[in-house]
Amino acid sequence: MVTMASPNPIDQRHATTTAADNPSQKPAPSLDGSGVTAPPAKSLPEPTHDNTYYAREDLEAQQSMASWTKIMGLAAVLGIILSVVGVWLIWQTFAETRRAANASQNALISFREAERGQIVVNLKTGEKSTTSNLIHFSPVLKNIGRSPVKVLRVRSQSLTEPRLPEKFSGGNFSEFYLDAGSIHTVRINGYDNTKRYPYIGGYVVYRCRFGLEHRTYYCFEITTNSHLNTENYNTHWARPAQYERDWPQDT
Repeated sequence: MVTMASPNPIDQRHATTTAADNPSQKPAPSLDGSGVTAPPAKSLPEPTHDNTYYAREDLEAQQSMASWTKIMGLAAVLGIILSVVGVWLIWQTFAETRRAANASQNALISFREAERGQIVVNLKTGEKSTTSNLIHFSPVLKNIGRSPVKVLRVRSQSLTEPRLPEKFSGGNFSEFYLDAGSIHTVRINGYDNTKRYPYIGGYVVYRCRFGLEHRTYYCFEITTNSHLNTENYNTHWARPAQYERDWPQDT
């Protein structure tokens, strides 16, 4: 018959003391079933660093941040410079485009001026009517340009002085074509008082081959010469005139 050995009182007191010193630690079961617990595993100590290590890490972080800040600042400055250069190039492109457009427009205007027809006006001697006291004048239109024109109307007005009137009451509104170098005589209304109205003026409106309307003004002074009871009504320019647009002005 085998008898169980009674536990050692000293070991029981040691186990009781260890459990009382560390109540949170549970006794680990013994591998052999004897009830003896193994001592708890000790944790590794955390590494300790002195103030020099942390100061060096902080300095390296600041230096890295300063380097990136410098790089970002240089990139921003470079971006501003490139933006200014881009705006300048765009402005130069617009300026060159505008100059090219102006040059083309001037070339087109010069071409039209050189190739279109131009009307000048001369006024023949007036003829007195055989049935009334009216004096008829016939402006002579001449195309001195290089292409035909279409005459739209010829306006005339007797004047007390060589000034542009507010409106013209007389004229000829028959439309006709006039080739380059051609001459056409237009009969206008008669006038009966050359002493009160010693001037006759007006304008011619015509369209050139480019579809543009032009206007030539004229103004003549009427002089009367009596010889052998015959009156001759001669005319001459009252003012030097330009071909286009302007009323004759003093030089």
